[in-house]
Amino acid sequence: SVANAAPRFGIIAEQTAGVGAIISDDMYNAQVTFGSTNVKVEPASGSSTETAGSAIKLGGNYKISLDSVTDLTIGGTYTITNSDAATFESDTTFALSAGIARELSSNIILTTQADIYSVDTAEDTSENKTTTTSLFGNGRVGVAYLF
Repeated sequence: SVANAAPRFGIIAEQTAGVGAIISDDMYNAQVTFGSTNVKVEPASGSSTETAGSAIKLGGNYKISLDSVTDLTIGGTYTITNSDAATFESDTTFALSAGIARELSSNIILTTQADIYSVDTAEDTSENKTTTTSLFGNGRVGVAYLF
């Protein structure tokens, strides 16, 4: 038998990633999300400092059907982080992830994912480069609404 479905578009909100757009089909899903942070430090004495940051995350998953409403997902993500911190130059993360996507209704999907392997590369203005490799980290939950 052959499954033939047109892709559906929607919005997604994901823990640690923010809010964005998703496209989903029987065999795959892809998403782009945007999130931002603002950190304000107010020391007991002296003036306060404030730093803003944002991240854009691109991700794609291959879906393996477990039953009529549940899929195992295997894929990857690429995150670009930006900050106005004085010592910040660049920060990117590439991750291979696995998870589960479950249809709660015909338009609502609950997603869970964990990074099986990830590499984060950060560089500061002094050209110091820090590479952090992680196994089985960054678990997250998301909710998607498909139109």
